[in-house]
Amino acid sequence: AEELKLRLRDLMRRTDRMMQGIQKSKELELPPVYL
Repeated sequence: AEELKLRLRDLMRRTDRMMQGIQKSKELELPPVYL
């Protein structure tokens, strides 16, 4: 069960980074690389 929690935590961190990257690309008016 703890392994699943660790995976979810890692996934949340990854999605958080992607969201921040998309916001930065929008601020710079650059085409989003993730989409």
